[in-house]
Amino acid sequence: MVVCEPTSGELILAHMGFVFMKVRVTGKSNHSGAKWLGVSAIEKAIKIIERLNELEHGWLLGLKHPLLPAPNLNVGTIHGGSAGSTVAGDCEFEMCIHYLPGLMSHEQVVAEVTDEIRRLAESDLWLREHMPEISIYQAGGPFEMEKGPFVDSFERAFEKAEGKPVAIKGSPAGCDSRLWRNIAGCPTIQFGPGNLEQCHSVNEYIQIEEYLKAIHIYAQLILEWGKEDRTDE
Repeated sequence: MVVCEPTSGELILAHMGFVFMKVRVTGKSNHSGAKWLGVSAIEKAIKIIERLNELEHGWLLGLKHPLLPAPNLNVGTIHGGSAGSTVAGDCEFEMCIHYLPGLMSHEQVVAEVTDEIRRLAESDLWLREHMPEISIYQAGGPFEMEKGPFVDSFERAFEKAEGKPVAIKGSPAGCDSRLWRNIAGCPTIQFGPGNLEQCHSVNEYIQIEEYLKAIHIYAQLILEWGKEDRTDE
C-alpha cells in the first residue's frame, strides 16, 4: 500500500498517534467585587494546564524516536466564564496529545493525562470535591513501517527515477497509513507529491512538476515490486 499524502519528496515510514481530550472544570460564580466568595473555574483550569505542561516536559526529556519529533500536548481551545465582572463558574479546554509509535500507546497516554489531572485535583480543596470531567472526543493510532522488501523496492524505484537516494523521515501529522498498517496488516509506505506544510492551508496547491515526478516514481515502483514472485509475502 502506498498512501499518496504529500511528503515533500521524502519517504515517510512513521507518524504520530493522537488523542483529543476535553476537560471541564466547575467553579462557583459570584460578582467579582466579592471575588473571595466565589471560585474561579478559569484559575483552576490554569492550574491543571500548568500541571499538564510538566507532564509534557517529562515526555520531551525521556522519549526519543529516530524519525519523529518528541511527543507533545497542545491546549488548543479554552472557554469559560460569562463576563469580566463575574467570577467564572465554569471553564472548558480542549487539547491534542501527539504520541510516539512503539514507545507510547493510546491507553498509556489517556492514563497518564487522567492521573495527572486527578492528582492535581486531589491536592486542591475545591477540586477535590468538584472533580474535573475528562472526556475523549477523537483519536487515531500511530504508524510505523520497518525496513523490508517493499521499502527496499521503493528506495530502488526512487533512485532510478530521480537519480538520487530518497530521504526517509517521519511525519508529525497522521493519515490513513495507520489503518492500512495497523488494521489491514499491509506493508505500507507514505509518499506523494506536494509539501506537508501546504496541507489544510489557505490556497493549498501542488506543483504540476511534482505531480508528474510522483507518477514516474509510482510506475517505477510497480516495475521493481513486480520483478519477483511474491506469492509467499
